[in-house]
Amino acid sequence: MSGGSTHNIQGMRTAIVHIGSEKTGSTSIQDFMDRNSGLLKQNHCGFFRSAGFISNFKLVNYCQNTPSVFAGNMPRLSNDDADILKWKNQFYKEHTREIEQFQKSIDGDSTVLYSSEHFQSRVTDPNDIQNLKTFLNTFFDKIRIVVYLRRQDLLAMSAHNTSIQGGATQRFDINRVSTTGLYYDYNKLLDRWAAVFGKSTISVRVFEKARMHNGNVVEDFCQIAGLTLPDSNDYVKVNSNERLSVTAQETLLRFNHLDDQNALLGGFKKQFLRQHLIAHLHKRKDNYPSILPARADVETFYAHYKERNDQLAEQWLDGQGFDESFDTYPASAVEHPEINAQQELEIALSELIPELLSKRKWRKALANS
Repeated sequence: MSGGSTHNIQGMRTAIVHIGSEKTGSTSIQDFMDRNSGLLKQNHCGFFRSAGFISNFKLVNYCQNTPSVFAGNMPRLSNDDADILKWKNQFYKEHTREIEQFQKSIDGDSTVLYSSEHFQSRVTDPNDIQNLKTFLNTFFDKIRIVVYLRRQDLLAMSAHNTSIQGGATQRFDINRVSTTGLYYDYNKLLDRWAAVFGKSTISVRVFEKARMHNGNVVEDFCQIAGLTLPDSNDYVKVNSNERLSVTAQETLLRFNHLDDQNALLGGFKKQFLRQHLIAHLHKRKDNYPSILPARADVETFYAHYKERNDQLAEQWLDGQGFDESFDTYPASAVEHPEINAQQELEIALSELIPELLSKRKWRKALANS
C-alpha cells in the first residue's frame, strides 16, 4: 500500500428530515441550506436539489401512492401508472446517485438534510410515510425527524395569506375555518410519523421566538442538525415568505375574481401572471395594521384544540405547551380600511405588464398563451 494514498473512512450515515409544519419558516430553512452548500459540506452535510428545488417536492411525490395527488404536483405527468412509475424510477436513479457520491466524498460521519412542509400537509397516509422510511433505510444508518408546530389560530391566519396567493377569493374569517380534518391536529400528525419511525426519532419544536435558539428558526434548525455557523449574520435570513400588506391582499383578492379573458390581463394567462403579480405586490406596502379577528372568536376557535394541545404538551413537550396568551387580538374585530382594490389592481397591472412585455422571454410566453 502506497504511503501517499488516501482512503475514505465512512462513518455514521444520518438523514435529518424536516417535515414542516406549514407556516413555520420552512422556506427560510430551505433557502438557507440551498444558498450555503459550501458551509454544509464543511459540516459534512448535504442538501440536494435533485430532491426537488427547494422544498424537496420530488421526494414528497416519490413517497406518494395516490396518482391524483402526485399528478397535481407534477402537472406535466398524467395519472397513468406507467408514466408515474417511469418518473419515480428516474428520480430514484438521479437522487441516489447524488447521495452516494456525497457519502463517498466524506471521511467519517455524514448527514443528508431534507426539508419539506409538504410532508405535513400531503404525506398523511401511513403507507406513504412507510415508503419514505423504506427509501431512507437503503442509504442511512440513522434517521431523525424534525417538526415545528405553531399555535393553530396563528397557523390559520398565516395559511390564509398563502391561500390568497393561490387563488382564494374571500377575506379571512376565523369563524369559517374548518376545525375538522388533519391539518390542525398535531397529535395525529406526530402519531402517524411515530408509528413508522418511532417516537425517539422525532424532535418536536414550538414555533415561538422565545422557544427557538436565538429566536430564529434557521439557527434553531442548524443547532438541531449540528451545524456550526460563522459569526456573520449574513448566513441567516428569515421571512422568505413574508405576509402581504393589507392593500396587497385586497388587490390580489380582486385579481382572483377576474375571469380568464379579462382585458386587464393584457392577453396573458391568469395563472402565468399570478406569480409575477404576487412578487410585484410584495413590494407594495401600506401603513394599515394587520386585520385581526376578535379575541373571543379566536378563543372559541382555539378551544377546539385545547384538550389535545394539553396532551401534546405532556407527551411531546415536557409539559410546556403553546403560549396561550391572546392579548395581541383586539376585543372587537379590526375593520377593513376603505381600499379601492379595483384601482389598485389596475395600477399594479399597468406597471407589471409593460415590464413583462419588455423582456424577450415573456413575449414568447404571451404568444403561446
